[in-house]
Amino acid sequence: MATLSKIDRHHRILEVLSANNRALLPDLENQISASRITIQRDLAELEERGLIRRFHGGAMLTEYEIGSESHTRRMAINRGQKRRLSTAAAAHISRNSFVGVDPSSTMYYLSEQSLPHGVTIVTSGLDTFVNLMAKQSAGVQAIVTGGRLQPETQTLVGPDAIRTIESYHYEVFLFSAYSVITGAGVFEYNEENAAVKRAFAGRADRRILVLDKTKLAHRGGVKICELDEIDVLIIDGKPSDELQHSLGERLVVI
Repeated sequence: MATLSKIDRHHRILEVLSANNRALLPDLENQISASRITIQRDLAELEERGLIRRFHGGAMLTEYEIGSESHTRRMAINRGQKRRLSTAAAAHISRNSFVGVDPSSTMYYLSEQSLPHGVTIVTSGLDTFVNLMAKQSAGVQAIVTGGRLQPETQTLVGPDAIRTIESYHYEVFLFSAYSVITGAGVFEYNEENAAVKRAFAGRADRRILVLDKTKLAHRGGVKICELDEIDVLIIDGKPSDELQHSLGERLVVI
């Protein structure tokens, strides 16, 4: 196995801890193929940033609320699944189209994909925008909304963000969400983020929800839209029979 860079080691450590909540040093050494002293140094840095808590012989995730979850940690959790989901989402983007992309960590990985020539993408996610800027030579135009920065998510929110979003019309809006509840709708974890996503959804011909299956465990939030307003739901695992029945052919399981 090739030697991982520090940032990739950190991402991998967070992925392991996210899957198991805690891990012992020997397990981390085996899964990351790094020396114990390197792993211990990485754990010390992650603890200093408030992402984990060390204990004798290992480490565990810190307790957190979804609203204040570290941006770095959000980007690292379920990274492999999010990349696969973003690949499936990219297939819904056409040449020379206008696309709205939300600032979620799942949609960030869309900015790593090969995208059709002539596409214009509007986003309120700063990291997504920066990644897309590197694709200008490939014929991709990136536009970032204005607005007030939400530091914990690197997201632009508020009236200025919504005014920019509503000045365009989108062939498709690609987004993730905090929860999906059959019979109730699609939800985000706070009102500011939900308002941004409602603005995109209201100006789009098609709304494609891209969800990692862990979100189905959540049962709350601020409403973005009704489930029947979703044209396609892309998910990385089979949902409940009830949700499958509700979505029918609009459900895509990868």
